[in-house]
Amino acid sequence: MIWVGIGLGALYWVLESAMHVLVFHEDNLVEAILTPNPHELWIRLLVVSILIAFGVYTHFIIAERKRAEEALQESLERLEEIVEQRTKELQESELWMRSMFNSLEEAVFVVTPDRMLVNMNAAAQGMFGYFKDELVDLSADVLHVDHEHYLEFGRRIREAFDKGKTANFQFELERKNGDIFPTEHTVSLLKNDVGEPIGIISVVRDMTERKEMEEQLVRKEHLAILGQLAGGVGHELRNPLGVISNAVYYLQTILPDADETTKEYLEMIASEVGNSEKIVSDLLDLSRAKPAERQEIAVSDLVARLLEKQPPPEKVKVTTKIASDLPPVFVDSRQIGQVLVNLVINAYQAMPEGGRLTIKARAEKGQVYLSITDTGCGISQENMERLFEPLFTTKAKGIGLGLAVSKNLLEANGGSIEVESKEGKGSTFTVILPTKEAQA
Repeated sequence: MIWVGIGLGALYWVLESAMHVLVFHEDNLVEAILTPNPHELWIRLLVVSILIAFGVYTHFIIAERKRAEEALQESLERLEEIVEQRTKELQESELWMRSMFNSLEEAVFVVTPDRMLVNMNAAAQGMFGYFKDELVDLSADVLHVDHEHYLEFGRRIREAFDKGKTANFQFELERKNGDIFPTEHTVSLLKNDVGEPIGIISVVRDMTERKEMEEQLVRKEHLAILGQLAGGVGHELRNPLGVISNAVYYLQTILPDADETTKEYLEMIASEVGNSEKIVSDLLDLSRAKPAERQEIAVSDLVARLLEKQPPPEKVKVTTKIASDLPPVFVDSRQIGQVLVNLVINAYQAMPEGGRLTIKARAEKGQVYLSITDTGCGISQENMERLFEPLFTTKAKGIGLGLAVSKNLLEANGGSIEVESKEGKGSTFTVILPTKEAQA
């Protein structure tokens, strides 16, 4: 722009000289340009100076504006970089928070003050069987067993809002498949940036395993008390039963020619003494934790001894299916023999009109599965839940110790027992026994 100012000044000088020649006809154009009169010279110099100054000023203005635009462009580019970086950091932070939220082992729900579900983590989805999209924006009522529980949950939330404190409580909730299970909740306030409560964070823990452990502990305490009582009663009963048994044997010996009624009553007494001694033995087995003397034994030998000791009634047909290459089990043969006797006697008694008893054995992952299946009356679902409780029985005779003792003996040998049954169709008791290789 400086050169533009100089050019404009020169152009003005020439045009002014040309006008002077044309108007006043005093000089020629060259003389008017090179030797103007003094009065015109000062005017021309003033105008030319103004034009050149304008060019210089405009040049600096444009240069300054250009520098400002460049600085602005650099600032915008830097701002874009900062915004991009902050956006990336926020995205990474959000991803990290989401990852942490979903990696928590405990179920976490975010609930609005009016008890609407707005978020849940992966553990919550796994615990309840719902996908996130199925529950978000729905009422928390969908997880509660009944309306009364739901109202109580709402009361707890209101308390958390009113008092601003963490609340702990327990509820039974319902999974998507309909299963009801115990849970423990820890409810805390969710606040915004200015500290205002905007919702609730509820951490939910599945208490099923803990409840089972508590029940097992109570069961063991009951068994310990029952065992002490059983041991004392058993010892006190064994002596008089021995005396009665000896007396019956003596009478049968000295009265070989007694009448049929007398013989029948003596046999009845002997039979009932035998039943009583079996109950006493069960009481003592329940009360004393005798260690297992484990050694390897073939499953076929266990079954052979079992059927020799407890042959089937006349109307019951027994079938055995035991592979010849089945590995031996590592157990106390006397204790496991007692378990099998208890199971077979129960199977015989479940088929008073006759039926079929099937004994099978198979090996899997270092264990032998020995199953005893009958075609008897079966077990109701209600009774299945109490099957191994001491003193629980559905029989007219006995006090319900056989299965409880059997379960304890199996556990002492590193084994376990499973039951499948259908009312009116029969039952299958599967004894799971370890091999020596599995114990190594």
